[in-house]
Amino acid sequence: MNKFFYAILASLLMTTSAYSADTFMLKLADQLDEPEFYCLDVAGWGDHLKIDDPVQVHTCKPDSPDQEFVVEGSTLKMPEYNRCLTVSASGNMALPGSALMLRECDGGTMQNLKILSSGQIMLNNSNLCLAAGSTSLEASGPSHMWRVASLQPCESTDKKFTTWKAQ
Repeated sequence: MNKFFYAILASLLMTTSAYSADTFMLKLADQLDEPEFYCLDVAGWGDHLKIDDPVQVHTCKPDSPDQEFVVEGSTLKMPEYNRCLTVSASGNMALPGSALMLRECDGGTMQNLKILSSGQIMLNNSNLCLAAGSTSLEASGPSHMWRVASLQPCESTDKKFTTWKAQ
């Protein structure tokens, strides 16, 4: 995706009235060790979905509702579950390594995200960006891999772990 696309997506995340019915997957720009690339994902599948667990970075699965987001105001919402991506924090202060969860959409500080022209997804008013972990493990067999998703310092974390595409 080019910088123009990121600028449009970023402007949607910065306005409070934007809503798009078109879903997209948040795909890591670098495939790392996964030829099918990694996407932000809800752990589990089908009847084994773990909606209350931290989100993860998992092998991309096109047309899978557990990887589909929409922009709603300055939040990233999973319409299938009517929940928004939320940073796990205490007292509205996120730290490096903070997990990301799906929680009821409330427009709070820990749901206020912005997509930078670089493709990084930053917690607003912080220096922390959505990052894939540096270690991968097999998920549900050798064809699926997963990594931890967390917030990490935007400037000092290798860009291959923090640069995303909306697809």
